[in-house]
Amino acid sequence: PTGFSAWQQDNLPETAKGVTGMVWIKNRDEARSHVIYDSSRGAGQKLQPDKTNADTLNVDGVTKFLKGGVVVGSQNQSNDTGDGNVAWNWVANGGVTSTNNDGSITSVVQANTTSGFSIVEFTTPSSTQDFTVGHGLSVAPRVFFFKRTDSTSGWAFYHQNVFDTYGNQYTLFLNTNSDAYAPNPGTAMYPSATTATTFSLRAGASIASSANCVAYCFNEVEGFSKFGSYSGNSSNNGVFVYLGFRPSFLFLKQYAGGDSDWMMADSKRWSFNRGTGTSSSTNIIVTNSAGAEVTNYANIDFLSN
Repeated sequence: PTGFSAWQQDNLPETAKGVTGMVWIKNRDEARSHVIYDSSRGAGQKLQPDKTNADTLNVDGVTKFLKGGVVVGSQNQSNDTGDGNVAWNWVANGGVTSTNNDGSITSVVQANTTSGFSIVEFTTPSSTQDFTVGHGLSVAPRVFFFKRTDSTSGWAFYHQNVFDTYGNQYTLFLNTNSDAYAPNPGTAMYPSATTATTFSLRAGASIASSANCVAYCFNEVEGFSKFGSYSGNSSNNGVFVYLGFRPSFLFLKQYAGGDSDWMMADSKRWSFNRGTGTSSSTNIIVTNSAGAEVTNYANIDFLSN
């Protein structure tokens, strides 16, 4: 018949929602690695947060970034037959990038200053040195993490609250469950201070020169995002952490006192609070593991504030 369109994703009506700029996907039912795709590096360019692997082209992964979502192909990390998946999405700037010269080196930035998120591509200097990178947010990021894309490297993670007792900035790594690392151990690039225009990277003794990297930066937006730290109390009743709004997504890591997994929780994989007690639990994805979703890991309640 004439006058009709095929029932497929590309022909569905557009929405007022923003185009996904970065998507993080995890298979919930099987031991398969996490995957991150972003519209700056391009559809199909896959990174794996639980691994140190370089960026690889996966034509059957995320094939298109849409308003309000993405198109996924047949790749089993994001679309295995019969398996449940979870995807967390951040809106950037509709895939439009710009050159940024705020740092000591040039970067290519795709920024959303409303939600406080930017994707930053850069190439390290040709010699080992500390350097700064423009992030495009106009506000100092509270959190950013980055990865070398053209070769193996860890996922260095900066959080402005992660210090030792002497005020030295410490570093976490997404792909391990280790405690925070001491500054400048001399084995890799380590993130440090952020400003309204740049973030800084301390160059360790063995960092490769002219390495291609991508960073994901987040600044705090009232009523939308919050980044902080707290001390645990070893009680089933837990610690109340004030945010000022009801969260949809929680990213959590113990950074001192022993190795501890990264935990990812959200309000879509469970829609009600379990309450206190040893039998209650929350569905957790462990960032530093390819393992399936864990259902008896932690007790977390998402409250109104």
